[in-house]
Amino acid sequence: APPVNAPKPVQSRQSLLVVEEEPHCRSLLLSAFSEIYQVIPAADCTQALSAREGCELAAVIVSSTLPDAGARKIVSALRGSDVPRRIPILLLTPPEPETPNQELDVDDIACKPRDSLCLYCLRRRVEWIIARSAGQARERAMISEACRDYLTGLLNRRGLKRALDALRPEDYPLALYLF
Repeated sequence: APPVNAPKPVQSRQSLLVVEEEPHCRSLLLSAFSEIYQVIPAADCTQALSAREGCELAAVIVSSTLPDAGARKIVSALRGSDVPRRIPILLLTPPEPETPNQELDVDDIACKPRDSLCLYCLRRRVEWIIARSAGQARERAMISEACRDYLTGLLNRRGLKRALDALRPEDYPLALYLF
């Protein structure tokens, strides 16, 4: 049994990057999320991209109204090929956005918060996209494990079936050569 007065391990909080150019909205978001997450505030794209270096982010909240297409730059940097895992992104829009944001690869879109009820809903949505992202990561790992033989590491029947289903007809000659 561990000693009674042994120090407990320190639980580090997850980090949440908040990129918002409006100071009032940024302070609302900081107050709403600071008790749950270690919030990293950023006012523009360059601050956000430099703040994400060396951090294990749980999620990112980014404003769609950042100057110089900042939201697009942040999303493309987080979705780049050199990023080891998919970080959930919530895009904040004004109540009536001028341009549609469906072309951005984000996990959820919400209006910028106006009051405490909006902040409560926003907190729930962030918790939901983090949980969904973790579930998707577990599902991908389980599918990968289920498709390989645990002794040899080679594709099993299920893995070969998935590989064949993913092939296009123009890939058949190469696949015949590889398999």
